[in-house]
Amino acid sequence: MCVRSATKGSNETRTFKCIGEGTSPITRLISRLVAPKAILVTVAVFSPGWRLSSNTKIFALFDEFNLNSRLDQLQPPLRHSMQALAYRRCSYRNQVKEFASEQLKLAMAERAYAEKGRQEAKREMEMAEIEFASAKRIKQQARTELERAQMLKDQSTKKLKSTIMQITCQACKNKFLTSMAMVPADKPRWL
Repeated sequence: MCVRSATKGSNETRTFKCIGEGTSPITRLISRLVAPKAILVTVAVFSPGWRLSSNTKIFALFDEFNLNSRLDQLQPPLRHSMQALAYRRCSYRNQVKEFASEQLKLAMAERAYAEKGRQEAKREMEMAEIEFASAKRIKQQARTELERAQMLKDQSTKKLKSTIMQITCQACKNKFLTSMAMVPADKPRWL
């Protein structure tokens, strides 16, 4: 492809050869004449590392027009683009590492919280078992005391019956029975 220029007021046309034609990743096209001694260059960009829009327009003066150096300035240097790509990859890698470390910290905190909850539940379970054993022991003691009280009641009833049988006086017997009737049957007299 060629670059053409024309001077206003003359029919003279100059042609400049494009350096690296066909091998460059940037296709260079001349769109139209802008002013005397100036051209408008339309650059269609096909480079993957290019940061400008697809059709970039650049003005160049004929007097200082060096197409090769101008177009080389337009192309991003390979070393810088590789460094930028490496920086982006490194930045992405660092972001992933930070995210992973945050997730790891969060998981460790959740694990510690769960372990603390497990320990608390285990301690409460042990306390409940101790209280249950204590309640069992108290129930057993109450049962033995109730059995002893029942036995004492039975013994006292036998003694009363034998005492009543021994009382021969009818008046004393009635007096004794009325005093016994005032005491409720559920509660022993000695309580």
